[in-house]
Amino acid sequence: MAKSKKRKTISKGFGAETQLRTFRRAIHSVANPRAGLSKARSLVSASHFPRIVNELGRQSAYKYIFAPTTFPKSLENFPIRTRLHELDTETELLWTASVLSIFKSDIYEFIIKKEEFERAFATEHPTRALEILEQIEVKFGFSLWLIGFKLQLLQLDKGLQAQKEYLESIFAADGMSAQATWIAYYFSIRSEENVSYSKIESDISQLGTGELADYCIHHVLGHGSKRIEHLRTPINYEEPNPIIDRFETFVTIAQQHLSRTRGEISDSFRTAVQLLGSLGDRRITNMMSALGQTILPNCDSAELRAADNYTIGQYLDVVSSDAESLELIARSRALLGNLPRSTQSSLRDRVIESMEEALSTSANAVHARHTLRKLALTLSKHPYSTQIWGFLERGHDHIFLREYSDLDRYVALNGHVSNPWNAAVYAAISNDKEWTKTLAAACPKSPAMLLRVALSSSAEGTHTLPPALPTYRKDAYEGHIAFRASDFKFAIEKYTRCAASEISYVAMTGKTYLFKALYTAKCYAQCLALIVDQAVAGESLPLQLPLAELAKKCLDESALLSSLDLSILLQILSKHVHPRWDRELSDIYENVIGQQRANRPTDLFNKPDFCSKSRFIYFLRNVCTTRILDDCTAFESMDDVESERIAICQHLLKIDAHNSASYQDEIRIITRDLNVALLLKKVQTSKIFVDEVGIRNAFEASLTDSLARYKELQNSPALTYQAQKLSKRIEEMIHTQGLLEFRDFKLPTSELEGLFHTMYLEVASQFAYSPAYGLDTHLSTTIRHGAFEGHLRGPLATEGLLCRTRNKAHYIPELTMRRLSHLVETEIDHVRRCLVRFTTRVEEMISTYLERRLRIKSSPTPDGMFALFVEPDSLAEISNTINSETTLDEVADRLVAKCWALADSSMEEIRLELGTSARSHVESAFTALIQNLEEKISRERLLPLTDAIARAHSV
Repeated sequence: MAKSKKRKTISKGFGAETQLRTFRRAIHSVANPRAGLSKARSLVSASHFPRIVNELGRQSAYKYIFAPTTFPKSLENFPIRTRLHELDTETELLWTASVLSIFKSDIYEFIIKKEEFERAFATEHPTRALEILEQIEVKFGFSLWLIGFKLQLLQLDKGLQAQKEYLESIFAADGMSAQATWIAYYFSIRSEENVSYSKIESDISQLGTGELADYCIHHVLGHGSKRIEHLRTPINYEEPNPIIDRFETFVTIAQQHLSRTRGEISDSFRTAVQLLGSLGDRRITNMMSALGQTILPNCDSAELRAADNYTIGQYLDVVSSDAESLELIARSRALLGNLPRSTQSSLRDRVIESMEEALSTSANAVHARHTLRKLALTLSKHPYSTQIWGFLERGHDHIFLREYSDLDRYVALNGHVSNPWNAAVYAAISNDKEWTKTLAAACPKSPAMLLRVALSSSAEGTHTLPPALPTYRKDAYEGHIAFRASDFKFAIEKYTRCAASEISYVAMTGKTYLFKALYTAKCYAQCLALIVDQAVAGESLPLQLPLAELAKKCLDESALLSSLDLSILLQILSKHVHPRWDRELSDIYENVIGQQRANRPTDLFNKPDFCSKSRFIYFLRNVCTTRILDDCTAFESMDDVESERIAICQHLLKIDAHNSASYQDEIRIITRDLNVALLLKKVQTSKIFVDEVGIRNAFEASLTDSLARYKELQNSPALTYQAQKLSKRIEEMIHTQGLLEFRDFKLPTSELEGLFHTMYLEVASQFAYSPAYGLDTHLSTTIRHGAFEGHLRGPLATEGLLCRTRNKAHYIPELTMRRLSHLVETEIDHVRRCLVRFTTRVEEMISTYLERRLRIKSSPTPDGMFALFVEPDSLAEISNTINSETTLDEVADRLVAKCWALADSSMEEIRLELGTSARSHVESAFTALIQNLEEKISRERLLPLTDAIARAHSV
């Protein structure tokens, strides 16, 4: 495996001829010229790479050494080759650019054809895009870039069978690189209709970190992923591969490197980009522009025209334009409202319409974001994929921003210099504060450019908004300018007008801006009311807002500590951010109940003026849950808690009939399995609870995709056999080609048994580990640090048998000291030593159960006694019941029931162990304590202590 080496180069003072001669000699100093090349790269100054490669590359022998795989016209000509030793990122980029520069004419032709293909892929029928891709294959041969798109197009055009047959042809090619085949296998899985982004991300996460993970993330997830640890790795892995892949990887890694860099850009990087600047690839041109080469925008471009029309409110013109900014079109559709869906349903249309849905406050907004993630995979390595990720992960509108993220920068470098939204990003990358003004000066009649200047000017500067702005847009921009000038009163006034707009998108964004202004002005109660208004109305919440910080501010204000609104905010944080907010939620819940002079939620049913109906429904449904009620002193047992929750659900059925199915399901789940409750009581852990409704919401999306995929394979036995054969074939290739770095990696599951096992593991993982809903959360709060620890430690502490530790010294409890006041000092010392040994034994036993045994059995906790994760063959009884008619709910019921059955079995094992070995350990500790005490002190003098031991022992 190639490793990064510290370079010992010839001093830059040596002449170019000396550098060239040293480089050439190093290549021929060993039998394998490629090994010699690896050595040569480390011996000369990187600044000489362009001249050396250009000079030697004129000779075919050296050209082959520099690029052993150029444009392979058959898969057999795409073999595995040894990589060169890794250099640092900028040196790798300079080397690659130097090599690519000797293939400029070929790459130039590829870029032209690639742009034609990208247009067809996004806007036309897959058949047309396949035709262009085949032309590219004829001209430029095979590459991972081509294989990825072909698998995706075959899936879109002809379905799963066709793309698997193509994958099989790749696997069948003699001598084909196992590394490339392995990536192609991921491409194939990624292309399947029913494989979600979360599924493919989970598969790749199994790789952990390291070189292979970086390379796979680069190819399969793409979008400038910040998860790539070392940018040098993908470009080094690509070094022996086809020119097309080397070029595409060079551009992507160069963009990411520039996006991540803060401060001075090195000469090596500038040279690398400039070497390929004449190719006309927009991404490279953009980087050159960001590096200081002034490239003025095209003032008549479709992109700038669309931005201008958007600025002045001509949204229909934006929607009908061929602008590349899909978000701009989606926003225009959202502002117009209720536009008909496209009948063509191209990938471009699907992205725009999903963005529009994601911008809304509807319940479908979350689903739309899932759809966009899948579309980003479908469009992987297409410019639209980058746009999608920018849209999904950006939490701002280029307003109120201190610094752009790496992804913001990466998206801008893939976009248009003519896009006014990108102006401030380029200004940040280039460290040119006048960038926006320069662009506006070049296009003085552009309303969008004038607007960017007004919004980017300093708070004290002149802010001239362009004329002809729609009123609501003018209100928003005047609010922005006032906000930057710290005139929060005026900003709040303007944003409040936006928030009251009849246009839902304007109202939604207005509320977001209003929150920021109110929060900055320290109007926390108004912030709280604004968020809760949105929550109870069922609107999707902008979770990128500082809701956690708002909660902390509210918790510091005594006037809000009994606020029902604060309880709702804390519930939102517990559900969407982290369950640790449950502690504060429990406290505020009790304050709310207490303020109404009630003991429990059912006492509020006859208080109609307690709050608005929508708030009351939300409070009962989401705050007064079993988990929160269980923390309260008003309830004596879990049965009492569950009876209260059932009563709440029954009341909700009366006042919120729209959600009756949800309440009926919850009642069914609470009462479903009396045997479990009885079993739990046997081991005094009746508070174990798993929120089935919550975990179902968590796994439903991924299970939907997996079930559809399972049925497709189930109905096509040939596909199942093919999947098994492909998995076996790639494992053989990896072994044959000796790729040690692949040895311990498991391929994504694609055959029936493994796929069903994956479905179960997804459900079991949520059942076990969901922070807000899962079993482990309740094991921690109620068994490990509740019933179990309290049951063992409580009687011993009550009787003063456990020593306390202070500054690493052990102290006998005061109660025991009073009981033994008649003993002399030497006897007290003996008692102390005995109680320390006893305390240590008890604490060690408790620790064993807390840290090792009362855990879910898994790799980190192999001694855990809750065995939920089982092998595939133990699921056959469930998988055999699945057919084309089986519904998602039925599968979910059966998988959750399996989790419960395993939890029940585990509880039986725990009960047995606690009644045998654990009890024996406790008995032994008590016996040893008494024996040790009586070795030096008579039984009569120990009587007060031995009585205490007997009482503790009997509990």
